[in-house]
Amino acid sequence: MDIGTYLISLGVVAIAGFTRGFSGFGSGLILAPALSLLFNPQLVVATILLIDMTAGAGVVPGAVRKTKWQQVLPLVVSAVVMVPVGAHFLALLDPTLLRRIIGGLILGVLLPLLCASPPGLERWGGCLEWFFDWPGRHRRPPHRALPDV
Repeated sequence: MDIGTYLISLGVVAIAGFTRGFSGFGSGLILAPALSLLFNPQLVVATILLIDMTAGAGVVPGAVRKTKWQQVLPLVVSAVVMVPVGAHFLALLDPTLLRRIIGGLILGVLLPLLCASPPGLERWGGCLEWFFDWPGRHRRPPHRALPDV
């Protein structure tokens, strides 16, 4: 690994760490797409899991006592079923294809957040117009320009 890759990785991990420190989550959303461009996606996902498990271990005892299990149980069942499926695909798929899938999933989650669109699609037209037309015009993004609904 050359020094440039090391410094970029260090910066990405620092930004993800600050994000997790302030919000308590979100480091994986930063680390997965960025580090997958530099390293093998299988290695990146395994590293993210180790970092998140280590970082979250200290809060587990207090969180277990306060957990509302009726609300959490569906998530636990979903995770028990889907984590092995994800691990299977992670082991089988080509790293280039995995990079594209990870990037597409992250963009699919973040684009609606950028647009701050409600469950309806009425703001998508303005968001897409802003996204594709923004370099040519100096307008504010739609989530700041449109009134709250």
